Amino acid sequence: MRYRPLAHRAMAVSAISLKLDDRFARSAGQWSELVLAGLSCGINCFEVAGRNPALVDGVSQALRTVERRLLFVAWRFGPSVMPSAYAREAFSPVALEGLAKAVIARTGLAYLDLVQLDDPGPQDLRPEGLKMLRQLKTQGLVQNIGVAGQGESMDAYISTGAFEVLTLPFSMLSGSLERRRLRAAEERNMSVLGTSPYPEAMLTVSQAAPRRLLLGWNAKAETPNAQPYRFLNTTPQWTAEELAVAYALTEPSLATVQVEARDVGHLQALAAVAERELPSSLPAQIEMARFSTLGQDARRA
Repeated sequence: MRYRPLAHRAMAVSAISLKLDDRFARSAGQWSELVLAGLSCGINCFEVAGRNPALVDGVSQALRTVERRLLFVAWRFGPSVMPSAYAREAFSPVALEGLAKAVIARTGLAYLDLVQLDDPGPQDLRPEGLKMLRQLKTQGLVQNIGVAGQGESMDAYISTGAFEVLTLPFSMLSGSLERRRLRAAEERNMSVLGTSPYPEAMLTVSQAAPRRLLLGWNAKAETPNAQPYRFLNTTPQWTAEELAVAYALTEPSLATVQVEARDVGHLQALAAVAERELPSSLPAQIEMARFSTLGQDARRA
């Protein structure tokens, strides 16, 4: 595993990090097994998105095997991880303080390296909520405050200078908006975590040849963005997802590229990408596909 420095801290994080999202149903033992596999691959950066007891307990069991100062643990806060009855107040001082202290108490982590605010709208994070997060930092319970998302409000949140970390999707399909936000975050000495390196638009490429059926062909539907990227499925010794992760790793502004894994074998394959180099012909093919996609988008607009 390779490691990269955080822009604002004297700490290095693994180039590949692991997101743990409780929309996947796993037992505590399965979550623990996945985290332990990540640790054995050299991953030291984890983000938890959810409050399912199995997820929380499994993560905490695994992370207790490593000295706390060697880990970077982020926890995502917001409507996506709050009970529905409290969704509108997810960024209130009471909700932020209560969730942070509950997570720390249950996991035994002592502190959270990052509280990640999940896609707040322009009016969602009020001054009193931000004040509470700063109080948690003063108390040593939170080390960094971050904001994640891709909505229109992200530019305003970046410009405030109130956050140490920005998390945004970054992939082959990323355009001028994402790259402008990367530069804006760099100018404010924010660390940037890249997520979703393999977007859904790439997943729809059919890898099997269509068969003729009685009423027509069974070819899978492709999004317009997927068509220029068909070569991702025909590169020897690489999967399309591995190539997408490798591409995201070429962006020097990213402190880490966040992946999600189906199982231990999948995680091991993705973690190994950090030590691999893109095939020499791929960068040019990727850029041609990117410009082709941008042209399609412009024509549809």
